[in-house]
Amino acid sequence: GIAPDGTQAAQKFVEDTSSSVRQVKQLASGVAANAAYTATVFMRALDRTRAFVSCEGLATGGGYAYFDLSNGSVVSTGTWGTATLNAYSISSVGNGWYRISVTSTVPTDTSRWLIIDLVNTGTTTVYTGNGYSGILIWGAQFEAGSFATSYIPTVASQVTRSADSAVMTGTNFSSWFNAAQGTFVTEAAPISGFTTNSIIGISAGSTYGSGNGLLHRFGTASVQIGGNSSAALYSIGITPNSYYKTACTYQGVNMSVVANGGTPVTAATLDFTGSGSTAFNIG
Repeated sequence: GIAPDGTQAAQKFVEDTSSSVRQVKQLASGVAANAAYTATVFMRALDRTRAFVSCEGLATGGGYAYFDLSNGSVVSTGTWGTATLNAYSISSVGNGWYRISVTSTVPTDTSRWLIIDLVNTGTTTVYTGNGYSGILIWGAQFEAGSFATSYIPTVASQVTRSADSAVMTGTNFSSWFNAAQGTFVTEAAPISGFTTNSIIGISAGSTYGSGNGLLHRFGTASVQIGGNSSAALYSIGITPNSYYKTACTYQGVNMSVVANGGTPVTAATLDFTGSGSTAFNIG
C-alpha cells in the first residue's frame, strides 16, 4: 500500500484462519529500567478497523490502548503488571492514515516490546480469522522519552537525530505576518516534566524579548503571552499531556491571553513593531 510518505512501502497485516491472537512485535534490549519509552506506528483501516498497541516490559508489565481506525478514536486503555501508562494518542495524518502512540514506564525491565494486535470487534483480539482481512501498517518506532517525536527512519540499527524544530522563516513568514497587531488561536498540550513549554513564538532569529518578539507558552499554573519580561498570565491549572484551547492577541504594547473559554487577561508589555521579526516558531 501507499505509505504516509507517498512511497509504496506500507505492509498489509493479514490475519490467518486460526482462532488465536494475530500479533506483530519487536523486542528492544538494553533499555533503562523505570524510564518512559514511547511506541508509535502509522495505521490505516482496511477490512479490519481496530488495533491494539502495547509498549511493555519483557516480564513485569506494560501499558496499552485499543484504537478505532475508522474514526480516529481511542476505544479502551489499560495496564498489566507493575507498569504505568503515561500517555496515548491517535492523530490523523491524511488519506485515512493515523499515527498511534503509546508511552509507558516499567519499573524493572531492561527489555521492552512494541506489540501490535489485530482486533475483531470491541477489544477482541482472540477470534477466528478469515485469512484475508487486516490493516495497513508502516513506520513503527520505539524511542526513549515520554512523548512521540517525528518519524525517524531506521533499517538495521539505532539512529539519533537532531531535535525537532518547527520554524517558518523567509517569505513563508513575512508574506502574512503583521507586527502591528494580530491574533493566534491554538490547541496544544504541555509535555510531562515541563516547567515552561512554548506553544508558539515570534522572534528575530532565536531571540525573544527586549523588542525582538513575543512568546506564547504554558507556565506551571498559567498560559502566558509576553514580549519581554512583562507578560499577560491567564491562571489555570495545567495538567501535562492534556490539551488546552488558547488564544493570544497583541496590538502595540497591549497583549491578551485566554484559555478554554475563560475571561481574557491583558498586560502592557514591550511593543515589537520595529523589531524586525524574522521567524515563527511552533513549540
